[in-house]
Amino acid sequence: MNQTIKQKWITALRSGKFTQITGTMRVSKYECCALGVLCTVAGAKWKKYQNKMTDKTKHYYLVGINGQPTTRAVLDENMVLILGLTPREIGHTTTLIQMNDAGWTFDQIADEIEEAFL
Repeated sequence: MNQTIKQKWITALRSGKFTQITGTMRVSKYECCALGVLCTVAGAKWKKYQNKMTDKTKHYYLVGINGQPTTRAVLDENMVLILGLTPREIGHTTTLIQMNDAGWTFDQIADEIEEAFL
């Protein structure tokens, strides 16, 4: 993983600036899950979107290379490249999603990132 981004991510998680959410990466600039914080500090482009058939509220989706919303819950291929994640680290992002949604604090997740992401 890109070490500069990793340090920004850990710092942001521990900063108290972000409110932790579950089930989606981002609902506002400072309301994100752990991966939403990562994408934000890495400079991801976000697009607000609401599928009126399935979404009760608007969510932010990552914007793909083609300018269209791609995902709101996992890292897309473009972000994986920007972040410089190894295949093992890509797999570990699923664990971070589960930790976040199970109620682990941002501080606890930051500790895990320090250990698991090289």
